[in-house]
Amino acid sequence: MAESFILTVSGLQEERAFEAELQVYGYSHRIVVFIENEAITFEPDEEGNYRAVFKEEGKKLNIDKALLQAIATQLEKDLK
Repeated sequence: MAESFILTVSGLQEERAFEAELQVYGYSHRIVVFIENEAITFEPDEEGNYRAVFKEEGKKLNIDKALLQAIATQLEKDLK
């Protein structure tokens, strides 16, 4: 079951808001964040930090790495 919410990310040049979805499965979860019409999945690693996971090999995304890091950092702040 997915639960939608708005993720507000600060730490960039400007504050931005993204549509996001919490997806719980088993004993874990992932968060799908919609960036520029792309669904980017963030999952917690063994230490509880979030990382972007790309499932499609070879697909070129034009998304700034600093933005992905800012989203991961915001998720860690909000969900711990």
